[in-house]
Amino acid sequence: LDIIEATPQHEYQVLTKRSEALLKFSKNRMLPNNFWAGVTIENKRNLNRLDDLKAVKSMIKFISLEPLLDNLGDSYNFDGINWVITGGESGNHLWKDENQKKRGLVVYDKQLKKFIPDSQKVEWVRNILKKCRESEVFFFHKQWGGNYPESAGRELDGKTYDEIPKIPGGKLEINNQYLKLLNSKGIN
Repeated sequence: LDIIEATPQHEYQVLTKRSEALLKFSKNRMLPNNFWAGVTIENKRNLNRLDDLKAVKSMIKFISLEPLLDNLGDSYNFDGINWVITGGESGNHLWKDENQKKRGLVVYDKQLKKFIPDSQKVEWVRNILKKCRESEVFFFHKQWGGNYPESAGRELDGKTYDEIPKIPGGKLEINNQYLKLLNSKGIN
């Protein structure tokens, strides 16, 4: 944390699956304003990480639901969270049908000869977006996944979601080279 505190001109997104350790650490040492505390939640079994994150004392709290492997249901809310990121898994292992079913938000359409979002799993992401709106949380949909991250695009219901919280300290935007590259290639 000393480096983070010494460089307030930068933002640090710290993402972990060890939410209990993050919570314990935040109780012992104040997190600087440029420390974004985040946890990965890939399925319903790990929703407990959300409660841990809510108890962390941080200016920005975010959740990465990537890779999203399960329908999270309705028994949670994003109150106290600033940002939610969703995304599907990518990699050559998704060419196998059984991996698409277990780990993908996509299916391979043999007629179109490309990966497309799985309609059932699109509902999972829509529900997460709805939960974000109910709690006034920024929503960022990174990718549907496939053999490459951009294989099935990024659009949800014809729209890309690039929302990001206002950075503490007054910066208005993040210089996101990844988004600029995707947009330059026409990948939505």
